[in-house]
Amino acid sequence: MNKGNRGCIERAHLRKAKRSQQKLLDKFLEYPEVSLIDIGQKTDKKGQKQIVLRIHLNEIWDNTPEKKRLTFPGKVDEFPIELVRGAINNEKAPKTLCLSIYQLKEPLSHE
Repeated sequence: MNKGNRGCIERAHLRKAKRSQQKLLDKFLEYPEVSLIDIGQKTDKKGQKQIVLRIHLNEIWDNTPEKKRLTFPGKVDEFPIELVRGAINNEKAPKTLCLSIYQLKEPLSHE
């Protein structure tokens, strides 16, 4: 997965991650609890970068009783899933945030 000494993600591996992300988008983005589904990186204990799929959950998920909450798989294909809790503040999103617009339920504002 890693390429060279800089820890860059190989393009083929990133393409696989995008296909896995699309599976999550198709299945979960319609739920009001889900704000965004994106691809991120996580550094493991050995210092290796790993691609993760992140599902951003808003306060609806937090306010739902645990037994009734929407549940997610631990991974899709080979990619682990991380749940990110807390609403995304679209008005204060950094200009460096690069996301495909189809991933968002509302457009980001960059004022």
